[in-house]
Amino acid sequence: MPNPRSLGKEGEDFAEIFLKRKKYNIIERNWRSKFGEIDLVCSKKREIVFVEVKSRGSRLYGEAAEAVDDRKKRKLKLLAEAYLQKMRLEHKTARFDVVTVIWEDKSRPPEIEHLENVLFFDA
Repeated sequence: MPNPRSLGKEGEDFAEIFLKRKKYNIIERNWRSKFGEIDLVCSKKREIVFVEVKSRGSRLYGEAAEAVDDRKKRKLKLLAEAYLQKMRLEHKTARFDVVTVIWEDKSRPPEIEHLENVLFFDA
């Protein structure tokens, strides 16, 4: 089993490919501010989409999306506001999606689930 850091990076790689196939434009990857990090910043149509990627080696300890709790959502909102302000995109509509990447069977590609509009706000 890979260590959590490499599992996370590999999950982000899969999530990026998955989103590109769904016609998302990847703007940034691992964008950092004093509040933390946004895994992926994308655009789709006229929206900015902030994506939190959760990778797991199994479902043994629950669903990956459960890790995006209210505390994490508040942190993501701070990060998104900082990003929009820095990039002068305050006028854009933004939302949060979660992409989960689960490797239940190591001999096969992971299962990917895309949860849209986990948190929606007008910036």
